[in-house]
Amino acid sequence: MTFDVGPGAKAQRLHRDDKNFHVDHEDQTATGYRTGSDVMMAFMVPGVKTTPENGATLAVPGSHLWGSDRPPKLDEAVAAEMDVTDCLVMLGGLYHAGGANITETERRLLHGMFFTRGYHRQEENAYLANSTEEVLSWSPAAQKIMGFELSSPNIGFVNFQLPLQYMRGEGVGEAFGDFDPSQEKS
Repeated sequence: MTFDVGPGAKAQRLHRDDKNFHVDHEDQTATGYRTGSDVMMAFMVPGVKTTPENGATLAVPGSHLWGSDRPPKLDEAVAAEMDVTDCLVMLGGLYHAGGANITETERRLLHGMFFTRGYHRQEENAYLANSTEEVLSWSPAAQKIMGFELSSPNIGFVNFQLPLQYMRGEGVGEAFGDFDPSQEKS
């Protein structure tokens, strides 16, 4: 997703991106981060230099460790100033917000890539936004990153077929087994 924030745009409210998955955050401030406690991760890559003036992302450092009962305060946030060669990586439990663009002419472009565990429903229906012809014209890497494959072990099949097999009109074949190549063969 690309965020294009023009002059005069107001700031977002501080939020956690994993709110869509109804995560109940346990307080990890005393124990430290527990691997696997987050359900998503985001990579934010700027298309232009991001500054507090053009709406750089505001982030609350350490807030991914807070329990659900701890609300953020705006004065705890810092602007993620970045050059076009930088990347902000954040867990879904980190409080953040898009900043206000107080410039008169600058646009703040930021490309966001959001990844979540395969058993959670995605936020947008990218599958409905692209025709079969478009998807089949993409590189295998693009098809994979856009979700036109399976999430281990078998989430995402269509009529007992891999998504791309279905889109190409290929048949199921004689034997239907476990799609996950990491599973032992019987």
